[in-house]
Amino acid sequence: MSGRRILLARLLALAAVTTAVADPCGTLDFFPTADAINAVLNRTVSINGTYSSEVCTGDMVCNAPVFHKPPQEDGLLTVVLPTWAEAPKVYFTVNSPLLTAGADAGATCCAECTPATARRLLSSMYDVTTAGAWSYTVAYGSASATAGSKLGSAGVLSGPWVEGDNCATVTVTIDGFQVNNVVQANLSTVTLVQKVCWYKPSSQATASITLDMCDNQRFTVNISDMTMPVPLKLNGTVLDGQFILRPVVQVYGNLFMSLDGTVVEEATFDANSDTPNFINHYIMPDLNATSWSDILPEDVAEGYYNLSMKVFMMSDNGGLIADPKNTIEQFDNYGNNVQGKTEVMSRQLLTYDVVGLQKSESTVLDISSDKTNIAIKTGDNITFTWSFAGIMKKQECYHDTEQLISCTSPLVVAAKNTSSQHTFRVVFTDMCGKEAEAKYTYSATGVTVVTPAAGDVTPVTTTTRPKSSAVAATVSFGMSLLGGLLVVAIL
Repeated sequence: MSGRRILLARLLALAAVTTAVADPCGTLDFFPTADAINAVLNRTVSINGTYSSEVCTGDMVCNAPVFHKPPQEDGLLTVVLPTWAEAPKVYFTVNSPLLTAGADAGATCCAECTPATARRLLSSMYDVTTAGAWSYTVAYGSASATAGSKLGSAGVLSGPWVEGDNCATVTVTIDGFQVNNVVQANLSTVTLVQKVCWYKPSSQATASITLDMCDNQRFTVNISDMTMPVPLKLNGTVLDGQFILRPVVQVYGNLFMSLDGTVVEEATFDANSDTPNFINHYIMPDLNATSWSDILPEDVAEGYYNLSMKVFMMSDNGGLIADPKNTIEQFDNYGNNVQGKTEVMSRQLLTYDVVGLQKSESTVLDISSDKTNIAIKTGDNITFTWSFAGIMKKQECYHDTEQLISCTSPLVVAAKNTSSQHTFRVVFTDMCGKEAEAKYTYSATGVTVVTPAAGDVTPVTTTTRPKSSAVAATVSFGMSLLGGLLVVAIL
């Protein structure tokens, strides 16, 4: 048997215990040992994603070589399978006194059995005098039931393990037994039924994301079209309010440049204001939500971020999840607590994209000209220099009423007729559509700066590291976006 087949088998078996069917006449055991199966099998052990093969013999549990039985003692839980196309195999055995001569069938199982004669009262009135035999059928999903096959003393489930949230129904029939040397007319057969449920993903997790700073002046992540939670089932019945998988979005990245252009070298706190210069935020939408909005911490610093985002499915029951999977190490306590949970089906939505975060009003940071208060003649070149503190969506330059094609600082323009006054304006529109203006006038006597600069902005400092960051800080600038509304849709 291949390693992949064994891995699926052990996952299905992980969710079972020997008391899986609460029937007084027997149980189905999805943790059979090699001795119980009465066969020698190869099983695959997975340790940290590395697979090795070993022979399953003796008291080894062939379906679940790595995981232990879960604490539940009342049935099978949903498991999450890998996306392999091949059909793995899962083994189970049947435990019933009706299969063993001399066993006591018990009053509960044998409530309709023919009463024992007086001469047999010295022994159990429900002794099995002729052992029965068992057979089974299995129905996968809504398909019709078909006869099952055996290997040694075990039944074998071989799929199809179709994608999505599904269950198989295993129906075991025991017949041919006698109790007290009597064929029990009212109990000619015993039927045991067990649901085996799994979720097999068809793809990685999905989500549509928009980032917005403008509605409430806070960094808001809007999530829609996400992969929905997968309910946790016990013996095929959904457990109220419990899920084997739920979607989570992680937003992470580091500030690399402040609004005034100061380069930030490390993803640390601003030592002056105790403001974090990094983001590492986990978002868990409500379980019944089809869309969700989450606001990042208010103390996150303004500026330009190398931002990454991913969506994944998370589980509190890592032992029921197939490889590949990750255990979450949450270094920063922003957003929901996901430390130690299991992450699967990850999809990267952004990878170090440049995203601007701005909460304050855009202002003119610097404004000057080489012809300030210097005489100008018609046709002379005038250099205008300016800068804004803000996340730019666009900027437009106007010479009087004429909009110029080029609008980057410094900008050189030819003076118009200096016998009259002229205007040069730069209109800066930030990510939320708000405008700031740098305005000059000029005439024969020179350039006059009309708009005052806001003054120097205190640079962001990174001299201490009171808290570690879970994100990398050594990435380059300018990978994709500067703007107000970023839309990411991966379906």
